Amino acid sequence: MVAARGYHRADKRGPAGSMEAMVRFIVGRAWRGASLAILIAACLALGGGDVFAAHQVHQSGTIGSYSFTDTAGNPAGYCNYNGGGAAGHTYLVGVKVDAPTAFWPAGQSSHHGTIGYRVKLQHLNGTGWHTVNVGTEQRTSATVHTSAVFGKAHVGWAGSNQGHDRALAVLTWYRPNTTVLGRARVVIDHYRSGFDGITRSFCHVVYRNGP
Repeated sequence: MVAARGYHRADKRGPAGSMEAMVRFIVGRAWRGASLAILIAACLALGGGDVFAAHQVHQSGTIGSYSFTDTAGNPAGYCNYNGGGAAGHTYLVGVKVDAPTAFWPAGQSSHHGTIGYRVKLQHLNGTGWHTVNVGTEQRTSATVHTSAVFGKAHVGWAGSNQGHDRALAVLTWYRPNTTVLGRARVVIDHYRSGFDGITRSFCHVVYRNGP
């Protein structure tokens, strides 16, 4: 269910992963004529009201199945802060994101391979979300049936001293010769604040006696 997990099933046919595409995939052909609004309402009823989860925004090449646990009750993201700044303000120092499950795609010459996982820090300005820092990539092996095992990913703060930041997770599947087989970019939708413990859809860059 999208409401419980940001989930992607491997699809060799090309880009996928918008909220509309995932909802349409879940409900199947029987709901083909229904409006997106009705489909989202159904997800709200079944998922306890939490439709938004980590969602794929870009895919290239061939990828395996993967998922992030990312809900309001169990957010994938964490905003880390450091107090004692100018005038007593509290500033964002980095974002952590929980590890996904990720599998090697079926139908390849090998049933196992290497998957990389990293996060990028994005800042919201007047024209949209823009990457301002990139975390270190973890690489580990996976099979068609056994997930890669990652640790939490971290990216430090960079850029503006105001506004909102978020994490963009990047999963990369590598061929044995280390060239890229496929890549998925995933927006994390829930973040627990290390300042006040509240879960939001972004990280405040600075708290000035409140958000």
